[in-house]
Amino acid sequence: MTTRDQNEVQLTNNDGSAVSQAFSVLDNGANSQARQRAVEALGDSSQSVRENKQQVVDRLIQTVLSDPDDDVRAEAINSLYFQGDQYIHDLVTEIADTKQRDSSAVALFSEWLTSTHSEFRMVGATAMSSFTDEVTSELETALGDDDPRVQARAVRAYGELSTDSIEPIRPLLQAENAHVRRAAVSALTSIGNSTALQMLGSLIQTGDEQFRRIAAKHLYQLDQEQSARMLLSALRDPSELVQRTAMVSLIRLFTEGDAVSPSDVCEYVLTTQTFEHDTLAERLHTILDGDHDEHVTVETERSASWLLGELTDRVDDQTVLPWLIDTLYHSDQFVADIAAAYIPQLEVPTIEKELQMLVSDSDTPADVTERAQRVLDRLRQSTVEAVEGRSIEYTYLRYPAEYSQKYQS
Repeated sequence: MTTRDQNEVQLTNNDGSAVSQAFSVLDNGANSQARQRAVEALGDSSQSVRENKQQVVDRLIQTVLSDPDDDVRAEAINSLYFQGDQYIHDLVTEIADTKQRDSSAVALFSEWLTSTHSEFRMVGATAMSSFTDEVTSELETALGDDDPRVQARAVRAYGELSTDSIEPIRPLLQAENAHVRRAAVSALTSIGNSTALQMLGSLIQTGDEQFRRIAAKHLYQLDQEQSARMLLSALRDPSELVQRTAMVSLIRLFTEGDAVSPSDVCEYVLTTQTFEHDTLAERLHTILDGDHDEHVTVETERSASWLLGELTDRVDDQTVLPWLIDTLYHSDQFVADIAAAYIPQLEVPTIEKELQMLVSDSDTPADVTERAQRVLDRLRQSTVEAVEGRSIEYTYLRYPAEYSQKYQS
């Protein structure tokens, strides 16, 4: 993004809007107090601000770069923050481009880390991991800042830089602000050495629920067998939310990493008596059912569908059948097809009736009808054989990706 000239800004609102009034103040050379009030107004969520979001962001960045008064510039940064955290990163990029990403940019951000305005320190902390290779004294000082926004960005940058020391992070794991605590856990994951892993393991076992969930969410990023052991242990956590988060991370560990294989994890889950298989199946169903954050990927859902199917021998068939039928509606073809392949393994007297109801219902989506009909056809065969079309014998799948490999070949 490049800074726009004041005369290029075009507003969609009438002249009486809050945005046009604020722009007018900034355009007409008002005193610093008036300019400060104007940029403060640009940080709210009024209709006129929402309708002119990009123009507002451009003007705020322009103000940070050009206004002669530090109080006005600090207020402009504050308003940028309230419009969206991503705009702080846009500001960093704009400053770096202006400085041509040379040593003067690093010097400026280091200087901002010592500013009396916490807004400048917040921008400086945000920038450090992008423009330096080693932890600076200014960044270490920012870890103890009295503004949580600065602390969170400083500890995140600290974790991304070349350092093996986790001691400066330890106090932030007990910070009052949740954003700072989450950033500290994220920094431990970025450092990723044995000491950091041990600390994450301690958090996932003895921390409060929020810490256990945050640790479980990030552990998959450490592609190690020890991460798998910690996540498997978290599947027995007393909190349903922690269990579900650990299940997602465990799946992401074996789908995105190399330390453990899907078949090994599956066998361990199936054969270890300490697991409540009904509970695990329910957690897998929650991964497949409903809206999720970015932690749940499509590959995660495919593996969840596979694991749910593998658990059918350990879970009451009457319980798991509705979950598998629900999954027939999944938007991803592979997720739904994997679930369909396991339904014939269930021993439920009403299974054909329930599938026939799906097929006969005019409101059932066409792809779900087709999928249910294929399952019905398979159930009615006298012997188990490969089903024509996309279906294959899933009983022998070693891992979920094998479905797509066989189908695509």
